[in-house]
Amino acid sequence: MNIVEEKKALRKVIKERKRNLSQEDKERQAKEVYNTLEVLPEFLNARTVLAYWALPDELPTECFVNEWYLKKRILLPVVVGEDLELYEYSGPSCLQPQPPFGILEPRGTQLVAPNEVDFVIVPGVAFDDAGHRLGRGRGYYDRLFPKMPDALRIGVCLGEQMVENVPCEVHDCTMHRVLSGRI
Repeated sequence: MNIVEEKKALRKVIKERKRNLSQEDKERQAKEVYNTLEVLPEFLNARTVLAYWALPDELPTECFVNEWYLKKRILLPVVVGEDLELYEYSGPSCLQPQPPFGILEPRGTQLVAPNEVDFVIVPGVAFDDAGHRLGRGRGYYDRLFPKMPDALRIGVCLGEQMVENVPCEVHDCTMHRVLSGRI
């Protein structure tokens, strides 16, 4: 099996693992992850934080983003063609669902250059303890990370998304740390 097939197979395994998780399970794990993240010195010292607005199968972020946007500059990614642009989050009213994925993205807020980001909270399909990340396969984050060389990358996930080994290619960027909830 080649690496593309390995990644596809792992995505399928993780999807199956998450199938029976309740929203309560996801929220409990999110609370564990964010309680750890919020006391990291790098987070406390960060001025500009790139987060994400979670899809239904991801570690929830709504409570975290809504708590911290009044205390720090919180950015959310917006898909533009093959890339991500970063926009300031100014509260729930700035979010609008966008094609092709229906992801809630900020509209009408300030565009921010990637090199202004100090700290990145990164979603993924799967992670391993070495910081390797498997995304959804479009490469958005892997193209973004080189534009923010000084930002600390923290992968966050549900416990069900942790695996022994994530298959990696040369272009796949590693996380500086991964925080996962307990199963």
